[in-house]
Amino acid sequence: MSNGGWHNFSFFKSNSSGYIILAKEDVIANTELKHRSVDSLFSEKIELYVWDAKQIGDLVKVSRRISELSADENFIRQDLKRHGIADEDIPEAIRITKNGNEKDRAFYDLIKDAMNDSVKVVTRKIEDVWNDEFPKLYEFIIEKA
Repeated sequence: MSNGGWHNFSFFKSNSSGYIILAKEDVIANTELKHRSVDSLFSEKIELYVWDAKQIGDLVKVSRRISELSADENFIRQDLKRHGIADEDIPEAIRITKNGNEKDRAFYDLIKDAMNDSVKVVTRKIEDVWNDEFPKLYEFIIEKA
């Protein structure tokens, strides 16, 4: 979090031992922070956390449905027409939509087998302030329930 705003962080899976270890560079590379100069990251407050089972379960369901709908070109065409897109603009809109759908599908593939409902999260949240240039390492521990 910086200046009252949030930098969304990408999802990571634990390794087979239930550990997620992130370096400061991982945090930067997987947020909007990668677009800022290193010098501007001084006093950056960060919060890393594990989503609970309901949050991730809901996200998996929604992502699966979006993935299913976005694979249906007829549905996309009808939806574009419903939203007033001109017939001559529909082929380009479908192409753009399909490009976005590839990212949605990749996201779904990443989270679809999440098991947050069957694990015990030992480290739920990590907070830190980057007030120096020393390397940072953050470790989440997740155990089988």
